[in-house]
Amino acid sequence: METDISREELLWMIVQEVDDARDLFELVQQILPHLPLNSFDELVRATEGSMRFRGTQFHLSTLEDFIPGVTFPVVEPSGLIERLGIIVGALPKDFGVDPETDEGASRIRRMVMRRRVFGSDLMVRNATASTAVVFGSERVSHGAGMPQVAPSETAIHEDSQ
Repeated sequence: METDISREELLWMIVQEVDDARDLFELVQQILPHLPLNSFDELVRATEGSMRFRGTQFHLSTLEDFIPGVTFPVVEPSGLIERLGIIVGALPKDFGVDPETDEGASRIRRMVMRRRVFGSDLMVRNATASTAVVFGSERVSHGAGMPQVAPSETAIHEDSQ
């Protein structure tokens, strides 16, 4: 069976299905018209201090701690995509998700369904705590407002690195 789908349609389908790709697309669309940017302060001025992320409007001052200084300067779209891709991938999957919106509720449903499909023994890498964590643990606040996964009965294994 041969499908008649263009490369652009295929890419758009992937962006719609993969949360990190959709998040990255959402951010890049907002920042791209303002390139080049030499600093976080320039980004704040260019966007009037506000951007959408994961379907929620944020004041950029609340995100400053999650954007490393090495992000700037950024001149080319490829550099923007690379740097934002790293940032988006490092954030907890539920960071900034508003379950009261259709988009947020849809994201949460996908997260729950994927956990059911792949099972509770699926291990993930917690990029902010250098630990391997089993899905299903509760979230608690940690540090500078960064949500962390709370220990479950069998979940935490310290890295030997």
